[in-house]
Amino acid sequence: NKPIQVSRGGSNRNPLIAGDRVIFLSSFEGNPDVYSFSLKEKQLRNLSRSKGYDTQPTISGDGEQVAFVSTRNGSMQLLAGNQKAIKGLKLNFSALNPSVANDGTIAFEDTNGKVYIVDRKGMLQNISYHKETDYTPRISANGRRVVFGSLRNNRRSICVYDRDLNKLNIVAEGFNAPPVLQGLGEDL
Repeated sequence: NKPIQVSRGGSNRNPLIAGDRVIFLSSFEGNPDVYSFSLKEKQLRNLSRSKGYDTQPTISGDGEQVAFVSTRNGSMQLLAGNQKAIKGLKLNFSALNPSVANDGTIAFEDTNGKVYIVDRKGMLQNISYHKETDYTPRISANGRRVVFGSLRNNRRSICVYDRDLNKLNIVAEGFNAPPVLQGLGEDL
């Protein structure tokens, strides 16, 4: 098999694959932008094309939805959409570490250590129910559950929030690493 050249040089990092799509950061056109490559169509698209710094790309399990963080308006803005149309979400605070579900729902943290989810209609929900720090949220492919790290009770914990039940559970304590959702699972 002959390798497929996805990028034309520059610094390439943070590759993720889902469905027939690979997304990654590249600076081959200057500043870092988010790119999507279709393995099926052998086509490269710049999804972010801005003068701001774009970072932290994420892709849904089916490869259709993307989200990333950009400084194009002076703060860490969350941008999201499908492979054809990306738009900024109107948030009154900076967003970090996004994770996107197949339906476009996004889990992310703010700079104050709170975890939120926002759906495609723009409905925002804080799922941090305390004053301590929560971090690195990952949403399941079907958007039902969000797993994230937390510093509750002065201990590192792993929490799971169930959107259908509107319930938060601490599933593990004493861990030093953020949670990882392997394989962009359909559910946790």
